[in-house]
Amino acid sequence: MRYAIAFLIVCLVQLTPAQGIRFGLLTDSHWADKATSGTRYYRDTPAKMRMALDTFQVHSLPFIVHIGDVIDGYTANDTTLAWKDLDSVGNALTHFNGLKYIVLGNHDMASLSKSQMLNRLTGIAVKQNYYSFDKDSYHFVILDGNYNADSTDFSHSNYTWSDAWISPAERRWLVSDLTAATGKLTIVFLHEILDSTVTSGECLKNANE
Repeated sequence: MRYAIAFLIVCLVQLTPAQGIRFGLLTDSHWADKATSGTRYYRDTPAKMRMALDTFQVHSLPFIVHIGDVIDGYTANDTTLAWKDLDSVGNALTHFNGLKYIVLGNHDMASLSKSQMLNRLTGIAVKQNYYSFDKDSYHFVILDGNYNADSTDFSHSNYTWSDAWISPAERRWLVSDLTAATGKLTIVFLHEILDSTVTSGECLKNANE
């Protein structure tokens, strides 16, 4: 996102003890072999991510979710550099033994397509851009807000980050998925903002839908 986080955001989530579920969150790691730029300290990411994953491992969490911008990306044609960063992320993910789920972020497609990103990154539990899974009495939904207005995928920098959409096909899938999950507590993950009262570019264009 435009306001890219200067540091890796890490969170250990524990819902009420009676419900008994804990999991880890991290986001906007922007992994890249680049010199510091403004508030982005790219080369600090490896140590920070390993620290986060080691902490999650100590707490024996069943799974973690990375909420997008795993890598920072380069130009549209710098696929080899992006793959190198993804391989490094995959190596880092081995520090955590539980399941790893990934949400796609806009920076993840700066130098890659969605399929290139998901197929190259090792260690993740599901290699799809949107999907759902259950854990105990909870239903978790991973959404992909990285579509252009014409429903084409963000890919190799063919997009404007502030013009992000969820495609009609994904919306139809979401309705069906939530209908099937009736009665379960549901948590939805998305890289972009869903609060339509936010008027900045970070908000999904069709958030209300």
